[in-house]
Amino acid sequence: MHRLALLTVLVALLAACPPAAAAVAAEAAPAQPAVQPAARQAAAAPADAAATIEKTSTPGMAGTTVEEFKVPSPEMKRDIEVVVVLPPAYAREAGKRFPVLYTLHGRGASFRVFKDMTTVHKAIAQQPMIVVGFNADRASWYLDATKKNDSRFTTFFFKTLVPAVDKLYRTRADAPGRAVTGFSMGGFGAFHLMLAKPDAFASASGMSGAFEPLGVGWLKKDFVELLGTPEENARGYAQVRLGDRIKAAAKKRVKLPPVYIACGTEDALLPQSQAMRDLAKKLGLKVEYVEAPGAHKFTYWKAAATGVIDFHWRTFQPDYKPVDHSQPADEPKTGEQQSGQKKTE
Repeated sequence: MHRLALLTVLVALLAACPPAAAAVAAEAAPAQPAVQPAARQAAAAPADAAATIEKTSTPGMAGTTVEEFKVPSPEMKRDIEVVVVLPPAYAREAGKRFPVLYTLHGRGASFRVFKDMTTVHKAIAQQPMIVVGFNADRASWYLDATKKNDSRFTTFFFKTLVPAVDKLYRTRADAPGRAVTGFSMGGFGAFHLMLAKPDAFASASGMSGAFEPLGVGWLKKDFVELLGTPEENARGYAQVRLGDRIKAAAKKRVKLPPVYIACGTEDALLPQSQAMRDLAKKLGLKVEYVEAPGAHKFTYWKAAATGVIDFHWRTFQPDYKPVDHSQPADEPKTGEQQSGQKKTE
């Protein structure tokens, strides 16, 4: 009886205690540079995730900082791995907010792939932005699956990931300071997310984008596992047809952000990039297009990432104007194309 009474008192005392001071401090001071190795960073995730996030921090390349953590996903009832690359300026300029580039990996590729590109680290040292990657599984295609309850990456991106990043870091937490890119499946994902919420982004880009995956026979099984058959889920498959979605947006006069399309000349998906370029131009989108030697490989994406960073950096500026990359590098730019923009060829 005495033990029961003591236990009752302890429970009452614990219930009356205020929230942990560390969580309150993290909520009140998100501007602290995240450079402490293996430090426990207590910061509340979005209200629907309701979790304390623990980050590890290590030095990157060219003065960058790499941080990794897991974000609880209430949509999928599991934790999703996230990697963040902070530019050197993030630690130097403690009162400044930075634009964010969300990076989407390809089918079967590591979510750390952009973090592994030396070109990304060097580029953001000169054009400061926060680079975020996350583990979207082997073949999720960044969709909200109807056949798999643990694969709802569209909802996760907008409802959980973006709010968590905006809370954990000094971001420019608005559309003019947010962009999305990816390669292969990630190129599809970047355009899919951009079409899902055009007013959420300053720009979108795709390298070697699988823009029409249903045209590649062996990929169709991915969508059957995610969405069922086309006959039983016509609405779900309509999401996969990016070209039709862009046409529908143009017909409704939806304003789409500028896009950047890059592909290697030895890539089997080159015709899809060319078709997307032609459609975007026909519909009056602001589009930049770059072809360069390369195949569907990391070496090409690593080289092309410099141009991707440059494009998004320019779209983060209020005076953005598209660059015509078809001109030779030694040919003078027109007055409209100069505008303080550096060449990316």
